[in-house]
Amino acid sequence: MRQKRLYVAVCDDEPGDMEQILRTMREVMEKLEYQVELEFRSFTEGSALYESAMREPFSLVFLDVEMPQMNGFQLASKLCADVPGIKLIFVSRHEHFVFRAYEYAPFWFIRKSELEYDMYRAMYRYKQQVLKLTYKIRDGMGFKEIHIKDILYIESEGHKLTFWIVQGLCLKKYGSLKEVEKELASCGFIRIHKSCLANQRHIIQVEKQDVLFSGGVRMALGRDRRKEVERAMLQYRKE
Repeated sequence: MRQKRLYVAVCDDEPGDMEQILRTMREVMEKLEYQVELEFRSFTEGSALYESAMREPFSLVFLDVEMPQMNGFQLASKLCADVPGIKLIFVSRHEHFVFRAYEYAPFWFIRKSELEYDMYRAMYRYKQQVLKLTYKIRDGMGFKEIHIKDILYIESEGHKLTFWIVQGLCLKKYGSLKEVEKELASCGFIRIHKSCLANQRHIIQVEKQDVLFSGGVRMALGRDRRKEVERAMLQYRKE
C-alpha cells in the first residue's frame, strides 16, 4: 500500500490569519493521525490560486470569503466549474456567509472565531468520508484497487494471500502476511490467527474458538490470541 499524498491550498489575504489557519490545520491533522504525505501551498490572492489549481492536483482548498479583486465565492465558482472533484472549505469571521456558501456546495464552513473547533470537525469528516485509503493488488497485466474498509480478512497459505471482500469476492496475490500486516498497521487490522489478518471494522463477536464477522462469516481464533483480540476490540469500539 502506497501512502496517499494530500495536496492542500489555503487562500487568505491576511498574513496573520493565513499563519493561524496553517498552524491549526497541521496540529489537527497530527491529532487525527492522518496517514498521508501533506503538500501545503499558500496564496494571498484568488487569481494566483486559480492559476495554480489548473496545474496542481489540489484535493482540498481553504478559501477566505472576503478578499480583494476576487473574493472567496467568485473563486469558488471558477474552481467548481474548472476543477471537478475539488473540495472547498470556506473560512470567515462572519457567520452569516454560511447561508450564501451553500450555493457552492462546500465541504465545510469554518468560523475564524472557532477555528480550532471547526477545523477539527472539518478534518475529522474529511478523513472519515473522503480520504478513503485503498490497497492495490496485481490483476493480470494491471492492478485492481480495493477500499481497505471493504476487506473482511486476509488469509495466508504459504506465500499465497487471499483477500476476502465484503461483497463475497476474493482476490489473490503472492506475498508475506507479515508485510501486509505492517502496511495495514494503522488501518484497524489485527491477527486473529497466525495465518489470518482481520479487519476490526467487520468483527461482530469474539467467541471462544471463532471470530464472527458481519455477514455471518466465521474464522478460527488462535488459542493464544483470544485475550489480545478481545482487548484490541474493546479499545477499537471505544475509539
